[in-house]
Amino acid sequence: MRLSQINDVDVLSGLIFAGLGLGVVYISASYDFGSVARMGPGFFPRVLGALLAVLGIGIAARGFVAPRATLTIERLRPIAAIGGSLIAFGWIITSFGFVPGL
Repeated sequence: MRLSQINDVDVLSGLIFAGLGLGVVYISASYDFGSVARMGPGFFPRVLGALLAVLGIGIAARGFVAPRATLTIERLRPIAAIGGSLIAFGWIITSFGFVPGL
């Protein structure tokens, strides 16, 4: 397998998911875990963080065997539009209120 056949989109997104999941596990390590019967405040974030890390590793691993997909402007446009709208909503709702934000 040559490096040019790696699906960089899947590998990058998988590494981002795995990093976020491991970050959540690291941050929630100071909370009490508890048990399955009596869950502590750290149980839910730690389990979800671990599942997100496993999912990210799976996506990144799939990027090494899946057909190559390139990251183009057409693929970035919806991501930028959704991200921009969320940022604009947050700014408008704190500056002008709920009704103009909607």
